[in-house]
Amino acid sequence: MKKIIFFTITLFFCVSAEAGVLFSDDFESGNLDKWIVDGRQQGMGYAEVVTKYESQMAHLHHEGLTEITLEKVFDYSPCLTFNFDMEAKVSSPYGPTSDHYSAAGAMFDFLDKDSNILARAVIARSSSSHLFTHYNPLPNWEVFEIPDDLLHSYTVNASDIITYFDIDEDLIAYLNFRLWAYGSGTQKSLIADVWADNVNVEVVYIDASIFIMPRTLNLNSGGKWIIASIGLPEDYNVNQINVDSITINAQVPADSNFYQIIAPDNDGINKLMVRFDRAAIESILQTTGHVELAVNGELMDGTLFRGIDTIRVVNRNKPN
Repeated sequence: MKKIIFFTITLFFCVSAEAGVLFSDDFESGNLDKWIVDGRQQGMGYAEVVTKYESQMAHLHHEGLTEITLEKVFDYSPCLTFNFDMEAKVSSPYGPTSDHYSAAGAMFDFLDKDSNILARAVIARSSSSHLFTHYNPLPNWEVFEIPDDLLHSYTVNASDIITYFDIDEDLIAYLNFRLWAYGSGTQKSLIADVWADNVNVEVVYIDASIFIMPRTLNLNSGGKWIIASIGLPEDYNVNQINVDSITINAQVPADSNFYQIIAPDNDGINKLMVRFDRAAIESILQTTGHVELAVNGELMDGTLFRGIDTIRVVNRNKPN
């Protein structure tokens, strides 16, 4: 049975109030310099930026055999979220169940460290049901049908897509996002077009509670360590934090030889205590006064967390 996607695939496992933008392109630059134009391109195809709906949009056109693609690869995280506007149109002289068809849409390829495809999700408009009936039974393929040729806004979360596949998530290194126009035969009458705009890729963080000690950091005190306690929302467990992943300001790593689980206090939440080399943190501080420090890290399943605490930084000389 064909599967229908309309507007969104969205199911958040990475609940948070914070997201960091990894990539954005509204194509108002008039070029595709942020992308890789790829695909086997055995037919006639091209990629361009055109004006449509009073906006600059990426456009892929393909006639005949194989495909043309517009690609962007990201380091994998289950908390990747893809937002984009897309319109797909196809044309074919063959019947609605023929294995000669044209298709257009978007793909999400889950890749291992050697860029081999482990699983693939496709959002497509197709001239034939063959795309859906042939590929959906295959292991680690999932094809969703776009039910019309109108412009829609999509939100696609990696955490949702991965639930369709039976693969070891630890093997996933990259996620390749591709816009795609395809033909399954040599006939030039197999025509596929896809337009895209407002592509925005974010990584969503669990909102962690952070408490850093000392609360006042004297740059001349000669101390050795800075301590941070990390708390997670109730649906998450600090025992699942990968200590090796923890950093302050994405620059100074936590000491992986020291960590401790702290029993709940008044908030009823377990905390993970870690420490950082004090001299290394002092070396990245640009000013005195009240300074925000961001603690980032990930859980064993790749889910990201982030939290910010503010401490006071002073520069007092030691007494004689």
